[in-house]
Amino acid sequence: MPKGIRTTGIALTASIVLYLLALTQDVMPGWPGYGVLLIGWLTVGSSVANTTWLANSALFAAWLLMLTRERKMALLCAGGAVVTAGVFFLCRFVVVDEGGGARPIGAFRLAHWLWFASTLCTFMAAYWTPSSPARR
Repeated sequence: MPKGIRTTGIALTASIVLYLLALTQDVMPGWPGYGVLLIGWLTVGSSVANTTWLANSALFAAWLLMLTRERKMALLCAGGAVVTAGVFFLCRFVVVDEGGGARPIGAFRLAHWLWFASTLCTFMAAYWTPSSPARR
């Protein structure tokens, strides 16, 4: 197995494991990561913090693109995921109900850090992904 593929596989596996661990952690009291993943799309656009949920879409796209060796697009999606997830750390409030009620984020929790680490691992994996032979 060529070195690039092995390195990519390790980083991609780390990304997925970190992401799955993030889903098991509370994002806010009473809100597990998997719950936010499932219903977070409903609040996209209601605040900057809520819109960072879109980093999940970019992350999933990068994973799929790496599997098909679409290196440039995988890098673009992974970079977008890193930037979008990183913006969350600049936010102080998040909308938590359909009435637009905002709650302070307070301290960033383990789920946030695991999620962000997952996006960083995905970016590294995309960087190390060998290009498809037809795309070189």
